[in-house]
Amino acid sequence: MNLSQFFIVVSQLQTARVVAAYIAFVLFGAPLWKRCTRPLRIPSSILVAHNTVCVLLSLYCSIYPLAVVISSGSIFSLESGDPRLSRAFFIYWVSKNIELFDTFFMVLRHSFRQLTFLHVFHHSTMALLSDYAYHYSPWPAVAFPLGMNSVVHVVLYSYYGFSAWRPQNLPAWRRHITELQILQFVIGLIQAYFGYKYHGFCIYGQFYAVTMIILFGNFYIRAYILKKPKKEEKVHVS
Repeated sequence: MNLSQFFIVVSQLQTARVVAAYIAFVLFGAPLWKRCTRPLRIPSSILVAHNTVCVLLSLYCSIYPLAVVISSGSIFSLESGDPRLSRAFFIYWVSKNIELFDTFFMVLRHSFRQLTFLHVFHHSTMALLSDYAYHYSPWPAVAFPLGMNSVVHVVLYSYYGFSAWRPQNLPAWRRHITELQILQFVIGLIQAYFGYKYHGFCIYGQFYAVTMIILFGNFYIRAYILKKPKKEEKVHVS
């Protein structure tokens, strides 16, 4: 499948409608909400529950895909058939839709500083790619980056959960989360490059990995190199 065919298939996914509504909400609903309302205080119990669900789903999607990759003996295999992968890919798809509520909570609380291009682009594309992976490519080759991303999200949503639970005593390891995110895309780029060159991978994997490295790298430089972040700021780009 070439790049144009890939984008055509992605545009026809049922999640494409969800993402279109999500982007419309960010572009039009969020500014309207800001003009017409005051920030809404969301109970910490709701935020903790949301983040706990995301942690548990990500934990499930870490264990089974990586277990299948290990049993298959290859991170380049394009063969399906293991029922564990289909279930894990479905749960992964569900989790990426649940994670869209991150943005909803930001808008309700008027946390518009966190509503960056990186945040919206990453949430949108991951929702679409998880749908595509479940329906078209439940393979060990895809399970490898999916499992890596899930490991990162276990750490990520654990941080958010602790932050919501004890907002006055934030964990000290948020910078390392961004470093972990960049590392996963570097590893993903290496796999995508050799997969494209020798195993028939779609070139989109390389394109997406490079895009994420640039976006997360830019965020990392601005947030941690060029200026010292304030204690109360929260990294929420996932």
